[in-house]
Amino acid sequence: MEKRDTFAIYTLGCKLNFSESSEISRQLQEFGLKQSNSPDYLLVNSCAVTAVAEKKVRNLVSKLSRQHPESKIIILGCYSELSAEEIAKWKNVSAVFGSANKIDVVPYLVNGAESKTTSSSFFPAYSSHDRTRSFLKIQDGCDYHCSYCTVATARGISRSDTMKHVLKQLEEIHLKEKLKKYKKSHFPGKKIKKQFPQQGQPKTPAVKSQKKKPQKNITIQRQIRKTVVRRKTVLL
Repeated sequence: MEKRDTFAIYTLGCKLNFSESSEISRQLQEFGLKQSNSPDYLLVNSCAVTAVAEKKVRNLVSKLSRQHPESKIIILGCYSELSAEEIAKWKNVSAVFGSANKIDVVPYLVNGAESKTTSSSFFPAYSSHDRTRSFLKIQDGCDYHCSYCTVATARGISRSDTMKHVLKQLEEIHLKEKLKKYKKSHFPGKKIKKQFPQQGQPKTPAVKSQKKKPQKNITIQRQIRKTVVRRKTVLL
């Protein structure tokens, strides 16, 4: 059987998707797969925040199917999470991974392993090599099921990375790239204003009374800023 070891990844939607696509691409290359303009696998990291976003996904997949009839198409992300059965019927689509388990596409392509990631897991990621700024994912999901919004359903419950790991990835970004490329690091998330629980402590309740005094825990953005200043790490 012919070995399939090349891929291309296309990203639609938010900055979280861009950071996750970059992380997936980086991990696939670490396992020996190579990016190509005529790939064996076409990965599409999808968006479903609006009907227009879903249409863009369908149009892109249709275009890729015509341009690369021999390639296997794999759909990832929010659209897959919401409409997996529909997407599985699309032409040339060989696999579907939702938002919760999109990182499992790496072991799937490397050795055919099945998905093991749960909706409560946090998938850390940051972007590299594709823009002048790096997107470092610090939070995902949302606990507010608003009638007009699909984020809570598509992305799952609110969850955050640990402060220790965020700082480690910050250092990795700037040391790895030697400060030659990135002018800024951005911290995308779906509900980043939510209190960031310290490691080992329970998550702060989603709904709070305005009359109550603020908790001792502060937002992740302020904590990062304080720690970075304390360590004299340059972000800009």
